[in-house]
Amino acid sequence: MRGIAHATLAAALVACGPRAVSPPEARVATPASVTLANPVGDAREPEDAALTRLLEAQASERTDRWQTVGMALADAANWRRIRVFGHPTRVAYRYGDDHLALDALEYRQADGADSPEACLQSFEDRALAVATTFGITFEPIVPSHGQHPRGVEAIDWSAMSRRRLALAGASSSAPTLAPDAPSGGPPGAPTSVAASGAAPSDGATRTSGEPPPRAPNVMPRALFGRSGGSLGFAPMPSVRSAADVVTFFRRQRYVGAVAAFQSWPGTCLVRAFAARVGTDEALGQRVVDHWLAELAPRTRWSTRLRRAPRFEDR
Repeated sequence: MRGIAHATLAAALVACGPRAVSPPEARVATPASVTLANPVGDAREPEDAALTRLLEAQASERTDRWQTVGMALADAANWRRIRVFGHPTRVAYRYGDDHLALDALEYRQADGADSPEACLQSFEDRALAVATTFGITFEPIVPSHGQHPRGVEAIDWSAMSRRRLALAGASSSAPTLAPDAPSGGPPGAPTSVAASGAAPSDGATRTSGEPPPRAPNVMPRALFGRSGGSLGFAPMPSVRSAADVVTFFRRQRYVGAVAAFQSWPGTCLVRAFAARVGTDEALGQRVVDHWLAELAPRTRWSTRLRRAPRFEDR
């Protein structure tokens, strides 16, 4: 009898139709009520309030525990870094203790080809297998294509080191020619930089024939620009979908997307996002659009790295 009662309750919850779309005032919280555990505070419609904040709040970067990879999050201060038990991730964040949204990044060795498309397909196959185990059915999965700025993972650091060594060797072996003496002084006489009319670059006085100090070996900042810059862009394939998760006591609807990135050779970097929908399905879809267009591309390895980091999960 207890099983029949639970099944009847679950069927009733599934049969419930969507509620009327909430008014704007139901999506606003008293500022003092907003906390890390409950980023929507006392808003009457928490799911709609969360989606509104994720769509309108400013985004900034959060990182993994090793400070090796960063990801842009809207309303970043109100996401908590978590561990997803049973599903290792490089880093995962939860929006509210009630799981109003999740954003996770997987970094693993490539099963076969390490192209973003192959990595995305592998992730999708594993996610669908897990969903089947828990009885979750996804709506049609819609693929899309975008781009993300390339970063340090696209640089051949060994080739750059060889080139620097070659340039240094060529510079040291080249003969240094003494400049002609300026008018008014005998040939070969010591000549200060000030007398030659050139401003000293280091504040010191040099004699003729003394080579100028070498410039520090600094990587151009433009190399690491996240707007494409000299490194250009890499493909960012993605998929999006929605699903209903039904328990014995309530029905929750989620929308989300998954994007894959060009990573270090032989590795896969995949980011997944999901947010809970309240009364406004269209708002949820706009949040996914915003994530794919503005936040997912802002996923990057730290510029301190020179090789692929170890596979470490939480």
